[in-house]
Amino acid sequence: MRLSFLRSAFLLSCLLPSTPFDAIRPAEARGPQMSEGERRAFEARQVEEAKLACRSNDARAFFGLMVQSPAVRRTFTAEKVEVSELDAEGAGKTTQVPREAYDRFPIRMVDFMWKAAQPLLRGRDEHVVTELNVSQTNRIAVDWTRVIYGPPYDGEESLGTARDLDGRLHDGSRPADGTLLFEPRDGCWSLVGDVRRVRR
Repeated sequence: MRLSFLRSAFLLSCLLPSTPFDAIRPAEARGPQMSEGERRAFEARQVEEAKLACRSNDARAFFGLMVQSPAVRRTFTAEKVEVSELDAEGAGKTTQVPREAYDRFPIRMVDFMWKAAQPLLRGRDEHVVTELNVSQTNRIAVDWTRVIYGPPYDGEESLGTARDLDGRLHDGSRPADGTLLFEPRDGCWSLVGDVRRVRR
């Protein structure tokens, strides 16, 4: 896998919201009260749900489970992840990180909303917006960007208006904070690349 995949693959776009209420949710919401046995059984069910998403070729549901579940991330991360840090000109460094050492997955689900796992602004509630793309060869690329929601609001249930961390209105045409790359392997997908764009 090389970063040229990002430039050459013909991508079919499918937008994912930052609050994916229609994503696959846990079969049970037991919270921190689960025993060790219950936790293991619950994680096993999440992995099975991810396998079902793969068999259905449902990249959106699969990625939602990657966000939701550490067990799914452990199961569907490649033996080595190609981690790249790029500057504004696209130059940077790339390293191969073993699966057991990879702890940089950038998105977490908190109260059914997607939040930044490594926030940059202290004391701010950083959400994440994403765009998922599937290539003709069934590779997945997920662009993700940290945003802050605020006024104006569009109704009582609205989170508000998304702004990038520099305060500008979020514009999906600008470069994303990062991209996660997945390749089809063994009847499913595996995380093989994590590209970060360094913000100065």
